[in-house]
Amino acid sequence: NLQARTGDGSIRVDGVSGRLRLSTGDGSIRAVDVTGEVSLNTGDGSITVDRAEGRLDLETGDGGVDVAGKLAVVKLHTGDGSIVYRAEPGTIMTDDWNISTGDGSVAVHLPAAFNAEIDAHTGDGTIRNDLQVQPSDGGVMSRRTVKGRIGTGGRLLRIRTGDGSIRLRTH
Repeated sequence: NLQARTGDGSIRVDGVSGRLRLSTGDGSIRAVDVTGEVSLNTGDGSITVDRAEGRLDLETGDGGVDVAGKLAVVKLHTGDGSIVYRAEPGTIMTDDWNISTGDGSVAVHLPAAFNAEIDAHTGDGTIRNDLQVQPSDGGVMSRRTVKGRIGTGGRLLRIRTGDGSIRLRTH
């Protein structure tokens, strides 16, 4: 288990497995090759995560988020900044995912063989969707909302931005 805190400064972690709790009041966080239960929080700074596995819960008050990995549980939030999330092939959701920003764009890249129920909405922006989404009961496909099933369905993938575009891609 690893816990690191700083009031004013960046944190970098590389090659750690277990329970990670990283927090800074003012600074960026970078985590590479992390596995397990990962919790990242910064009041003002960007967060970058590469090659992550397990559960990820991150929040920044003001800063961009860039995440790549094979995660089972994803919770990403920034008050003001863009979010990019790239799910690696073989990713399987074991719980609902929540990706949200108050002000910024969101780009989500999913493997071709991915299963979920998707609920994406932008308050002021547009959605560009390259995924094969099948409208399910209550499904919606519009300029600002995409609701439906990806693959065989499953857990809920919720994406929100108050002001910004959403890009849904497959790779």
